[in-house]
Amino acid sequence: MSHNPYIVQFPDGSRLYGVSNGSGVLLRPLFRSPEEAMSFPREALYNATEPSEASQTDVKVIIEPGEAWESENRASLKLMWLTGPQTSNERLAEESNSDHGLYGGIQWE
Repeated sequence: MSHNPYIVQFPDGSRLYGVSNGSGVLLRPLFRSPEEAMSFPREALYNATEPSEASQTDVKVIIEPGEAWESENRASLKLMWLTGPQTSNERLAEESNSDHGLYGGIQWE
């Protein structure tokens, strides 16, 4: 399976880099350079444990800024961890739940 680096851009313009597994899954550990991301042992990428405070320090980020497939996500710059969805399906499910309730329908009051 091919692995490729992806860019995570933070609101202040800083960037970290992650690894996509080639099937559209963004692996969660982030690195200071694409070279560092790609040289990290693959098994360790899949077995990495989320830092306990990652979701408390996350912010909205842009994945692959400037590309036709750029998307919003969440990540922790401090802990170098992708906290948001790993796949486009997870992202769509999350957007559907937050916009329209549990079953994707409009919630009437």
